[in-house]
Parts: sequence; C-alpha cells; structure tokens
Amino acid sequence: MGHEQFEEAVALAAVGALEPNEHAALETHLRDCAACRTALAEYRRAAAALPYGLPPASPPPALRTEVLAAFRRQHSGS
Repeated sequence: MGHEQFEEAVALAAVGALEPNEHAALETHLRDCAACRTALAEYRRAAAALPYGLPPASPPPALRTEVLAAFRRQHSGS
C-alpha cells in the first residue's frame, strides 16, 4: 500500500471501518508517518463530535416494551 492509500485509509480507521489486515498495515505505517498520525487524530476528533451535531431524538414509546420483551425471550430458559 502506498502513502496515498494510507492517507485514504486514515478516515476509515477513525470510524473503525477497516478490515483487520488493513488496520494492521495502517498501524505499521503510522509508526513512521507523523502526517498520518496527525490526520488520524483529527478524523477521530471529528467523528467523536458528529453525534453532538444532531438534534436530540426521543425513542418511540413502544421501544422499551419491545426491548424488554426481546430480552425476556432470550433469557426465559435460564
């Protein structure tokens, strides 16, 4: 993988979207590439801020009932 490919992979790494072998290759590259380390840190900060840019949403009223019913079905044999 060339440097340009690592630059593209950094954004995917920031959100956990790399395959294990791609992630391992990027980790090796990051040891020697300060620019990609900096970019990764910036992408991670941006990804962490994304949820705060959305308005709060309330779950549908039936969701709690559905979740509890699913939990009980899974654990009724215990």
